[in-house]
Amino acid sequence: MRLYQNGKYAYVVGDLLPNSDGWTVRYHLYRVDTQSLEIKYIGIFAAIHFDENGFKAATTRLTNPDANTSADRLYAIRNNFYDNEGVLIRRGESEYYYDDMIIEYSDSLVNADGYRPNS
Repeated sequence: MRLYQNGKYAYVVGDLLPNSDGWTVRYHLYRVDTQSLEIKYIGIFAAIHFDENGFKAATTRLTNPDANTSADRLYAIRNNFYDNEGVLIRRGESEYYYDDMIIEYSDSLVNADGYRPNS
């Protein structure tokens, strides 16, 4: 689990630690209002990058649904952009592939601090 706080909201990122092509839905994102403790589910993503204006998150689309095995599946990736309240403000116009996602989001895929319950 990873945590990112921006103003009155804390974002909690659950990591499924998937096998095979589960990387396409690896991160589940929740927004927690730190004043009311209200929780809002934001979505499922392949990667997330937070900044002072909100965050961008990578979603995937299977490009060859007729593939016989998961090893043969190919996915296109698109960035979606959200404001500080977790509201989608725009979808990226272009798609790209996995290697480019690693370059754009880094090897960690999420730039939030790790959750350390014993710290």
